[in-house]
Amino acid sequence: MSVKHLSGLFIGILVVVLLGAWIFSYTKVAVAPVPVPSTSNIVVAVPQPGDTVTSPLVVSGEARGTWYFEASFPVHLIDANGRELAAVPAQAQGDWMTTEFVPFSATLSFETPTTETGTLIFKKDNPSGLPEHDAEVRVPVQFKKVTPGVLPYESGIRGMVTIGPTCPVERVPPDPLCADKPYEATLMILNTSGKQMATVTSGKDGVFKISLPPGTYTIRPSESPSRMPYAGEQTVVVPATGYTDVTIQYDSGIR
Repeated sequence: MSVKHLSGLFIGILVVVLLGAWIFSYTKVAVAPVPVPSTSNIVVAVPQPGDTVTSPLVVSGEARGTWYFEASFPVHLIDANGRELAAVPAQAQGDWMTTEFVPFSATLSFETPTTETGTLIFKKDNPSGLPEHDAEVRVPVQFKKVTPGVLPYESGIRGMVTIGPTCPVERVPPDPLCADKPYEATLMILNTSGKQMATVTSGKDGVFKISLPPGTYTIRPSESPSRMPYAGEQTVVVPATGYTDVTIQYDSGIR
């Protein structure tokens, strides 16, 4: 066989190999499935990786009965710095005493994050506490952008909202059952010009926290249409770094 024929044969083989590689690559990319956060024991349906989420966040999916304990398992939400924003139990939506998949759902409420991204962690309930029984699935998420000019900052206001009296008659000595109780309320944050900068709602435990740039602010508690319960405004100075602690006391109107 002449050199000319060998050269032509070599070029033909090279073309076929390159064409086959291109077809294989194209086919592989075209049929690649959308990744779903899952293992052989849990599948997260909502949210999907990269979804933008806000509070309250409803999550759902299905997990095998072995992932639950007493019909629930823990779900955590952390920000990009690893700070925990929320932790709740996901509840089984059916009989969990099985090895088959059982639907679950949970609702997470959280304060406005100071980072743009975070992670949802679906943990297998492990009452034994033994590391070899631990398992989890992580879903990266994005947080809806917050009001410009307010976040992120390493400063702000935090504190507790309480309500009292809780008994119609003061007792001596005081009855612990009549002590002030945590109170869930919405607080408006105003700047020195009276412009509303943000709002924050205390949890059922009365705790609240909001990040703000340094400056002087007025906290204006929400009012009841009947004027009771009632809490007065407070002026707060936020330092360059750190959080100012505040207690908001609502008068229940009970006498």
